[in-house]
Amino acid sequence: MKTATNTLAHDHLAHHGSAIRANLAQPLPSVELEALAELLTHDSLYTSEALQRLEQTEGLFSLDEIGNRASQLVQVLDEVIAASTVDQERRQAIDTAFTSSGLDSEALKQIGINAEYTAGMTHLIAALLQGKPPIDIETVGPYACEHLTEDGVLQIDEQNIPNDEQIGIELAVLFRQLADASESPVRIVALLDELNNYREGNLATKRFTPEEQDQYVTAMAKYFEQKGIIQPGDSMGGEVLLLRETEQVERVPQLIEKLSASNKGQIIRDNEEGGLETITFMPKESFVDSLNLRSRNRRKEFKRRGIMLQEKGQPLCQALDASAFLGEENRHIIHLVMLDHDMAAQQDKVFAILNALDIARPSSYHNIFTDSNAVTPETAVYAVAKLFSAELKRLQAALPQQS
Repeated sequence: MKTATNTLAHDHLAHHGSAIRANLAQPLPSVELEALAELLTHDSLYTSEALQRLEQTEGLFSLDEIGNRASQLVQVLDEVIAASTVDQERRQAIDTAFTSSGLDSEALKQIGINAEYTAGMTHLIAALLQGKPPIDIETVGPYACEHLTEDGVLQIDEQNIPNDEQIGIELAVLFRQLADASESPVRIVALLDELNNYREGNLATKRFTPEEQDQYVTAMAKYFEQKGIIQPGDSMGGEVLLLRETEQVERVPQLIEKLSASNKGQIIRDNEEGGLETITFMPKESFVDSLNLRSRNRRKEFKRRGIMLQEKGQPLCQALDASAFLGEENRHIIHLVMLDHDMAAQQDKVFAILNALDIARPSSYHNIFTDSNAVTPETAVYAVAKLFSAELKRLQAALPQQS
């Protein structure tokens, strides 16, 4: 989802950009990456020894500066929490997930927020405070098909946005606030799906025309402006990156070629009648084991059936999503992808593909899933704000007191 060559049919975003985030895609010097990698292991950042090493690492902020930056972010988050309209009973249920010893992820999961896929928040918090590595945050992948009338006409209507996408949009608003407060290279990413023109239960059968696709992308960009996700002076690929699903189709062959050249598995091709090809990535069992996937069923599936990339000539969602990460800069970015829990299986496939290509690692690719059947946008924002506020306060507690 990360190539600045993607453009948007929206003149306001064509130029201008913040100098703060102008070098988002620039690789970090290897010494800085290694220094951060040593620190960013589980909860090690919250120990006095780790903080001393951080203080002595060249090119990073001092502990006083880290403390000041953490205080700024906590203030933003606590203001969001205080202004929340979530009822008291729901607040108490969420608050119990945050204990003095850390996050009770199971309690948070029962509420409808699954943060178990983050492999520890340390990586995200450190990058947010240090301004390196850059962070890409994707919270929503809107579907154009949600705006189809029963007779197949594309009609952009805010009222048609489903709950899972409303949650994602409100979370994007939250993270845009954090990005602006931190002055760190944080980019809000959204993959706009104007390729698929149907979802289960939708009666429409017509294909989108290029004009309809442009209409949808432009309308969503304007809506993101209304919500404050896109702001005056932003540059596409700088503060915000809106990608089109249609543009990923042409990248899928490159993805398949790179997977074929990897040593993590093999590409299986099956020709169907009419020359339509089904393509599957069959990973090595040892590679699947190395992924440490939480789902036992997913591990079995990958070993037995592999990861299908294309079915009867049509690229599948996991291949399209992974193709958006092929830009070299993605090796140097921490990715946080927050989607509905129905996307967990697909995200495991995307992560496996990107890991096979040495693009994503557990320390650089994180997921938080929300259950749109159980939580409202307001509840999701409250819970995620609490999550990041609690982690920042843990860091603050470990910092030496300023004299």
